[in-house]
Amino acid sequence: MDMFFETMKIFAMYARVVLDRNTWLDAFRKKYHDAYDPHITLIQPRIISEEQVSDIKKRVSSFFSDFHIPNHRIDVIFDTLIPEETKTEKNCVMIGPKQNFLLLDLQKRLRAILVEYLNFFEEKTKTYEENFRPHITIGIDLSSDDYMVALNELGNEYLFKGSVSEIVLTVVKEHTIEEAKNVENMTVFYL
Repeated sequence: MDMFFETMKIFAMYARVVLDRNTWLDAFRKKYHDAYDPHITLIQPRIISEEQVSDIKKRVSSFFSDFHIPNHRIDVIFDTLIPEETKTEKNCVMIGPKQNFLLLDLQKRLRAILVEYLNFFEEKTKTYEENFRPHITIGIDLSSDDYMVALNELGNEYLFKGSVSEIVLTVVKEHTIEEAKNVENMTVFYL
């Protein structure tokens, strides 16, 4: 086996979102997207070598030691539906803020400190990152029919609030839900 693939890792960064209690959202997510806890992906998954992990952690740690946010959190009002119909069985329902300059600035700065690490796990996610639109995915991998049902179920009342006070750097061997959720693969940074 190629030595690179034996030491290959995948890293990504996301903002952990604590949502205000919202019964409709809990029910909707349970029905359409229950795999991951609410989050906003800031840095899309990228392939790195084992040797690069410590440099990435050092850069990110240094960044957050100098990054200061009032009240150590970013409040977010999710009020904009971001439909993504692909005409496949992979349709998504996402809701984001109309504007949140703090999240946009944070993501831009993180991209700048990680500019040497551009080997994206999936090339299509590079475009998502470059055209960053903060959002929470509340429905994923939906057939066209399920996608339309989900949108009808949402209607026009989909506003909810949340806050971000933790940024998570995950470094995994395999791109799986189990590895991503394993706390041993996470380094948490506080705003």
